[in-house]
Formats: sequence, C-alpha cells, structure tokens
Amino acid sequence: MAKIVGYIWIILGIIWILRPGAFRERLRRKASRKLRRVFYGALFIFGIAIAGSLLRINGFLPRVMGILGILLIFKSLFLYFSRASDKLWEWWGRQPLPVFRLQALGVIIIGALLVALG
Repeated sequence: MAKIVGYIWIILGIIWILRPGAFRERLRRKASRKLRRVFYGALFIFGIAIAGSLLRINGFLPRVMGILGILLIFKSLFLYFSRASDKLWEWWGRQPLPVFRLQALGVIIIGALLVALG
C-alpha cells in the first residue's frame, strides 16, 4: 500500500513542479468547501497509510515517518473542523511560485521514501 501511495505522490509532485501556477490560482479563487473536504480526507487517508505501513517496519526512519503519519491524521482532523482553515487557504494562495516548487520537491522526496521503505 505504501508503494502505491508513494508512486502517486511522485507523480503528483512532478505535475506540481511543472504547473505550480495552476495550483496557486486554484487557491487564490478560494477553493470550495467540498474541495477542502476532499483535500482533508485525502490527508487523513494518507496519514493512515503512512502510519499503518511504516510503523511495522524496523528502523529509525520508518518509525519517524510513521509518527509523522499519525500527526498528519490529527492535523487533518483539526483543520477539517477549524474555522481558521479559510485563512490558511488564503495565505497559501498568496505565496510565490518558488514556494510551490519547493513543496513539490518535498512531495517527490516523501513519495520516493515511501517507495523505498514500503
């Protein structure tokens, strides 16, 4: 399961590097409530996938990533029920393109780690 999620993250990271402006424009137009629910739901499922698959593997790095998965679960639930979520989406919409490219690189690295460790 972790490898499949890792490959998906790598593909999404590559798309994000190639077209960061499209994602920023979507955030600027203030994403609908339905899109936010889908986004936080995907974060929740990804956190479960990371925590469930990597906590069973021996080693320091998989354990740390598993703990980060658990934190991601709680963070997605917090943001889903928070009123500050609107301000967070607006703040991300104002960030310059290099910030989005740097995030995309982080997504690719996390995906590669999931593929390698999963």
